[in-house]
Amino acid sequence: MAARRFTPEQIALLRDELTRLARELAPTTVRSLYYQAVLSTVLDFITKDSNGAKSNYTAVQSRVLDLRHEGLINWDWVIDSSRADYSYSRWSAPTDFAQIAPLYYRLDLWSDQPIRPIVLVEKDGQIPVYREHAESFGVDVWACKGYGSSSHLRLLALSIREHLEAGQRVKVLVGADFDPSGCDWPRAAEAEIRQQLALSNSDLALVFERELVTFSDVLVLGPAVALRAANPHDTRTSAWLQEHGFDANTEAVVEMDAISPAVARQRMERHFEQLYLGDFDEALERQQQHRDEIEKALAGLV
Repeated sequence: MAARRFTPEQIALLRDELTRLARELAPTTVRSLYYQAVLSTVLDFITKDSNGAKSNYTAVQSRVLDLRHEGLINWDWVIDSSRADYSYSRWSAPTDFAQIAPLYYRLDLWSDQPIRPIVLVEKDGQIPVYREHAESFGVDVWACKGYGSSSHLRLLALSIREHLEAGQRVKVLVGADFDPSGCDWPRAAEAEIRQQLALSNSDLALVFERELVTFSDVLVLGPAVALRAANPHDTRTSAWLQEHGFDANTEAVVEMDAISPAVARQRMERHFEQLYLGDFDEALERQQQHRDEIEKALAGLV
């Protein structure tokens, strides 16, 4: 397929807009930048790829790489966690570790709260988009990897059990693609977790709530970024189309990457703030006090 050709003016606009988006949405992904470019009013020449084409995505991907090599987009702004590494941290001396050790300490900000939120996203690649922001509120982020394995879901179930045994209720905020599997795997995950915890379907100690992508998001973003549902002969796809009133030719699939990371993080943050009873800033001050105490305790190593 021939590479997408742009005028010099379009190239300049694309470079400037991608740099702005990457800076404002960091941490983000290349696919997210592609969708935000499609939605940008500045880049009316970047439209959604369809029918298997990837010309616009490839154009964005290529420009982002160029801008990173040129130093205009910071490498840390755009993440890719699809490639795992198994390296570990090293220090030259205890004094080096003593300087950063307090940062590893995190106060359990939700230990005295009646409801504890957990963020559950569909893909591993989405974790870095939300993790740092969620961690600032003391909230864990898990990835289900679509239809998660029983072993992986058991780890999540055991984490939830600790909170339930401490007398808390748990609210799982779900982020998933709006497509046949993305609308079904949260049901399967919840059923598996409830079974492992011996909780009935009506037990409100555990609640799953879809936070994104919602049907309302589809109505807003669909005209610009929606894709056609795959496998029209799959019974799951057929049932999904019927449930939402779509036909097989309707472009109704909206990926999580199409939601602006800034919008998604703000939506999660509103949930955290609504659930938290008390002064969150005061709790963060206590955490900093504890870190200061750790720093003093390790001062002899410095």
